[in-house]
Amino acid sequence: MKPWLRHAVLISGILALAACGGSSSSTPATTTPGASSDATLSALTLSAGTLTPAFDPATTSYTARVDVLATSLSVTPTINDSLASVTVNAAAATSGSASGPLAMSPGANTITVVVTAEDATTTATYTVSVTRG
Repeated sequence: MKPWLRHAVLISGILALAACGGSSSSTPATTTPGASSDATLSALTLSAGTLTPAFDPATTSYTARVDVLATSLSVTPTINDSLASVTVNAAAATSGSASGPLAMSPGANTITVVVTAEDATTTATYTVSVTRG
C-alpha cells in the first residue's frame, strides 16, 4: 500500500470513529459488555456481636456492640453474584469465608466492606460501626 493511502485510511478511520462519538485511543475498555452490575451482598455476619438492624442487602449502614474483652473480630461477607469481588477494610476477602481478625480498639471501630460488581465499575459500600465496651 502506498504510504499516502495508508495515512488516508488511518485518518478517515479516526474521523469515522470520532463522528460516532468514539475515541482514537488504543486503550481497551475496562468493562465487559453484558457483565453484571450486581454489587450487593446476600449475607453479612460478624464473629462477635449482632448487626443492627438485621442484615438486608439494601441496607448499607449497621452498628454492633462487642464485649470490652473482644480485642478482634472477623467479618463474613457473602456476595450475591459469584463474579463480583469483595474487600473488608481494603483487604481482599473471599465470599462466604471469614476475614482475617480485625483489631478492635476500645470505643468505636469502623469496618468497611466494598463489593465490586463483575462490570468493574459498580460498587456498594457496607459500613459496620462496632463499639467495643
